[in-house]
Amino acid sequence: METWISILKKQWHIIVFTVCFLCVCGIFEARMSPKMYTSRALIQIKADTSSLLDKKVFPGGNEQTFYTSQMILLEDPHLAWEVIQREGLYTDGEMLSDLQESFLEESQSPFQSLIYYIRSLPFMLTDYSGNERYPKEGTAQDNDAYEQINEERKKKPYTEKYARFLDVERYGSPDTDIVAVSFTTGDPVLSFLLAAAHSDAFMDRAMKTEFASSESSRNFLGKKVEELKERLAANQKEVNALRIRSGDILVGDKETLATREMGNLQSSYGKEREARISLEMAYTALETRDNSVFMNNPTIRQAEQDLLTAESVRNQLLSSLTREHPRFKEAEATVLSARNYLENIKKEIKERTLSDVLIAKAREEKARDALQKKREEYETNSNTVGPKIAFLEREIEINGGILSRLQEKLQTLQMAYHMPISYMRVVQRAEFPFYYSSPNEMNIIVLWTCAGFLFGIFFACVREYFDRQYLWSREDVETVTNLSVLADIPLEDSNNELIVGNGFQSPASEAIKGFAAYILQKIDPPGSILFASVEPAAGKTFLLANLAHALLLQEKRIAFISADLHHPRCGEILGFNEQGKGLSDILMQESMPVKDCLGEMDTIRFFFIPCGTYVHDASSLLACSRMVELLRCLRDKFEYVLIDAPPLLLSDWHVLARQTDYVFPVVRSGRITNADFENLVRSLAHMKIKVPGILLNGTDGTKSLYSAKYDYNDFERNNMRNET
Repeated sequence: METWISILKKQWHIIVFTVCFLCVCGIFEARMSPKMYTSRALIQIKADTSSLLDKKVFPGGNEQTFYTSQMILLEDPHLAWEVIQREGLYTDGEMLSDLQESFLEESQSPFQSLIYYIRSLPFMLTDYSGNERYPKEGTAQDNDAYEQINEERKKKPYTEKYARFLDVERYGSPDTDIVAVSFTTGDPVLSFLLAAAHSDAFMDRAMKTEFASSESSRNFLGKKVEELKERLAANQKEVNALRIRSGDILVGDKETLATREMGNLQSSYGKEREARISLEMAYTALETRDNSVFMNNPTIRQAEQDLLTAESVRNQLLSSLTREHPRFKEAEATVLSARNYLENIKKEIKERTLSDVLIAKAREEKARDALQKKREEYETNSNTVGPKIAFLEREIEINGGILSRLQEKLQTLQMAYHMPISYMRVVQRAEFPFYYSSPNEMNIIVLWTCAGFLFGIFFACVREYFDRQYLWSREDVETVTNLSVLADIPLEDSNNELIVGNGFQSPASEAIKGFAAYILQKIDPPGSILFASVEPAAGKTFLLANLAHALLLQEKRIAFISADLHHPRCGEILGFNEQGKGLSDILMQESMPVKDCLGEMDTIRFFFIPCGTYVHDASSLLACSRMVELLRCLRDKFEYVLIDAPPLLLSDWHVLARQTDYVFPVVRSGRITNADFENLVRSLAHMKIKVPGILLNGTDGTKSLYSAKYDYNDFERNNMRNET
């Protein structure tokens, strides 16, 4: 918890900026988003599981699969095209009606338009070949393909836009049988018109399919009823003839075991016959209904949808590629495979139903053979006609029961032919939308604001992660090491690098003066001072030059050595020439003592030794005994000896550090990592060098409450104003 609080305290400006920016984006999105109106119609879809065709036309089907198939039919592109043509939304002319303009208008928010443009950019950059996109006039097949492509090109923009407006989903609970058909457009009249027309077109199509199924079933059952009536009449005629020939023999209470067995066989034969009739009716419906019954099968609907998709992809490729192109051939093969798969499924259903019919016929023939065999045995073993009469009467009774049931079902189908569909109905018709359904401006703004907060937290964590890899503040430095920060020098905007004692005060100059006061009070005895830094441009030369100026203001005698023989800058800051003779010349001139090279220094308060002539092996030169003697002479004559050395990465610094009394590491805020600083401190400890403290350079001075509210230059401005 404390970690999160510290992140919020340090990176709060990033979070606030991100939240404000995305909140403004949300307000812009809410204001610029077009108002959309939704009209909805409710349709109840329920399967009639008691019908004769339910399990035979729909093998393995149930109410759920039937419901799913009707949901697919509601989103059929052919149904959409039928509604578009019926309502006059399609036109080839330039003059458009208000409804046509509303239908073709793109209602998108600015961000949705940007996303749509980004998604369509790869297609816009596609390099089309120079071949002919469409077939020229030639064979009849090419002309038909050309007409089909043009027809699909006309339909595609309308059906795609229609599908974007349409939304089909369950209404209420997941187990409900009510479907909500909704249309959302920028025109309330168009939404109401499409919702009402789509539900009506779907009901019309479903009613035509049901009526076609009822008509074929009525014809089949009518034929079977007539056959049963003829058979009953023949049996009754035979019974009457036997009664006349036998002198009207009664067999009621005199029924034998053989006649009872024959009665059971006759009953079994009647059941198998009834099953065969039902299966033949299902197969006849498949053959005579022009395949309309397949529309209730979800597998076939899915196969048809895959075929339409494959044909659409093929036509789209044909609009930009030739028939010999590999991609077009692959699309053509996909269409052929989908068409073969659809035909195989239809053929499989027909073959399965035909197989059931053949099995039922075989079972019926088996029962009939058993009955015939038993009848022959009875007639052989009995010389009476009573059992035969009883058998015929039993057959008349069974066939009469079958006839009554078939007549009842035939009457039901005849009634359904003149009545509305029982398993589909419009529960609630579409209503005119008086108020827009989207956008929800408050939800959009809240969503964007929450997204801004989450992104702000993410960016703050990323910034905090990278910040923790570097040293930024006094707390960061003191966390890594047990050394204290002696001075916190803010960034200086002035072009003049010598900021101490130039007539204008600043936070940086005051911090350097404070460090000079620390040296005067704590560094005892005075001696040589060296600044250390890991990376270049840490500001050690700048701090050392201003420290020298601050000590001079305290009337101390200072000796300054420019020992950075690779990149000297002290003379540029202090105003001295680095090109003449200097340190390297003194160390190389072994014939003359060091004191003689330095000359008279008793009356000089500031003694500057430039770097001198450039040498290749600077570390060997600085490690000589004359350098030790030079430092000893300067300590005897001056209170403080300030040495400007190269960065820690060069060996020159290690040589000078062993010859110096005090070393102050200089850390540039945000420039040095924790690992590099730990290596610096570890290196100083290994060399057993005395380190009183650390200097932190380049911090953000605006974060200091003191520097932000106190203007150092008020006193100088007041003096200048009074003098003027």
